[in-house]
Amino acid sequence: MVENFEATQSSDQRTEIDIIFKGLTILIVDDDKNHLSLISYFFCRYGINVMLADNASLAFELIQQHAVDLLICDIAMPGKDGYWLIQKIRSLPLSSIREIPAIALSGVSFEEYYEANVSQISKHLVF
Repeated sequence: MVENFEATQSSDQRTEIDIIFKGLTILIVDDDKNHLSLISYFFCRYGINVMLADNASLAFELIQQHAVDLLICDIAMPGKDGYWLIQKIRSLPLSSIREIPAIALSGVSFEEYYEANVSQISKHLVF
């Protein structure tokens, strides 16, 4: 299916995407290794640098050690969840780290689960 999507893109569209996103670094956090592989596959095809973390604690360490342009994080992870991670990032003193855009992913659709900290997230996707 990815091949069909690419076939419908003109070379101008592909070049524009490459120019906009090439060289960016995205940190993807998910406890499901299949999700990590799938999401990173799509971003890597556009020249985006991808870092992967399978838990929130590791992601927090990485985000303090490396320049990250975007965080894509699963919310419902065992142990320290995505909300914990985003709250920790938002409480850091350096604004360059504190203000990293965050996109939350989740397969859980409980409204009350999200309402507590949804203001910390730039975009929220439920799939």
